[in-house]
Amino acid sequence: MDVLIFDGTFTGLLTSIYEAYYSFPNTMLILSETNYCDNFVYSKNLVITDLEKAEKVQTAIVKKTGISTLENIYLAYLSDNPDVYTKILIYIKFAFSIGFKVNEHLYDKRVKNIVDMKNKITREAHSFIGFIRFTLIDNKFLYSPIEPDNNILELLSSHFKDRFPTENFIIHDIKRGIALRYTSDKNEIDFIEMNPDEYKFLKNYKDEFEDLWKTYFKYTTILERQNTSIQKSKMPKRYWKYITEVKNNTN
Repeated sequence: MDVLIFDGTFTGLLTSIYEAYYSFPNTMLILSETNYCDNFVYSKNLVITDLEKAEKVQTAIVKKTGISTLENIYLAYLSDNPDVYTKILIYIKFAFSIGFKVNEHLYDKRVKNIVDMKNKITREAHSFIGFIRFTLIDNKFLYSPIEPDNNILELLSSHFKDRFPTENFIIHDIKRGIALRYTSDKNEIDFIEMNPDEYKFLKNYKDEFEDLWKTYFKYTTILERQNTSIQKSKMPKRYWKYITEVKNNTN
């Protein structure tokens, strides 16, 4: 039984699927380099990312099963579920056997696994659109740290680019050590690595508007109508760490 190990990129995943069909038909697992542990049960095979092979798989998915299947695969790929890549392979095999109606089979576990992960990703991205708070750093750029469960930075990019087209901003995924960076004069989004020292400086930076916002929030709150249960249901406590108005509230 074969296990395919790839570099963690989406192109690498599609290359792995190609290899699972043409080189390693006994593939049981697809894992990224970061979540693979050696064992004696499977035969380990390293996959070299190949753009041409990846494009062939992508074209075949769209041609035989529809663009929505490719979208489902990509969104599921952003999940932190350790089994996601293997589940994507299983889903693709089923999709090729069913064709364009594959996503109507929501009762089937092979489809449900992927659709559930896709929905979880999109819900989390939607939540963060409402919960992100920025700090103005040296009057040069806006900065926001976040710790999402899944790799959602790319899904946030269009919203904040449209919302702040004239601002430079960074949305920093602390958990993964990467950041979405928007440069307004170039109208350009890219993704960069950020080290702990950079975060240490940025997280302790306090802009002039932070206290103003906290004061405004405090004095517009009607204590008699405060309902912490509803607040926590609409804005779960796991988001509070980086939300200016409540991040120091541990009650």
